[in-house]
Amino acid sequence: MSAARTGPILIYGAGAVGQFVGGTLALAGQAVTLLGRPGLCAALAEAPLLLAWEQPPEGEAAAREVSVA
Repeated sequence: MSAARTGPILIYGAGAVGQFVGGTLALAGQAVTLLGRPGLCAALAEAPLLLAWEQPPEGEAAAREVSVA
């Protein structure tokens, strides 16, 4: 499945669900910005977002690093 290219995406509310949705969109090639609390912004500035799946898609790693703004 491939996503159609759209403009940049802003995820307002970068809690656990927002990070997962934003990270998944970023893995699909979308330009994603997460809007979160200062502590989250500081953590993401130091290390990339890590997405982990309990049951990863076949042929995929159980965890992947994702770059988001």
